[in-house]
Amino acid sequence: MGLIYLLTGNQMIMQVLFYFGLYAYFSFFMPSRINKIYHVSGLSYFLNHIITILIPFFAYFTTGWTPSIRGLIVSLGIFAVYWFVALMVNQSTGGNYFYMKYRPVPALDKVNFKTYTVGNFIFTVGLFLIGYSIFNFFV
Repeated sequence: MGLIYLLTGNQMIMQVLFYFGLYAYFSFFMPSRINKIYHVSGLSYFLNHIITILIPFFAYFTTGWTPSIRGLIVSLGIFAVYWFVALMVNQSTGGNYFYMKYRPVPALDKVNFKTYTVGNFIFTVGLFLIGYSIFNFFV
């Protein structure tokens, strides 16, 4: 998405990239089965998440872009579709994308799937609102 934004300058793509990219901050703190940083896969993971974090700042400093409420709403809609597709793909492949199979914190293993699902979406709404607020307040 960052590359598409850089090529097209499409502001809505940057909105979605910003809001989805807020999860990149957590990628450094949550358990992961990614290889060590000195492995090409681990290095790729690390660099991709760093770039995802930095692109909105690049957009701000070069074009004055800022996250918007409309972008937040569109991003939440896209997130709902994305989450559902990830759920279907995980169920058909046995995958764990978005920590749906193996929860990121052991205490969450005791939470039933419906509650985890609702909590996941509420967390995402909160994360998007906090990201919007912090970016617009501090930058």
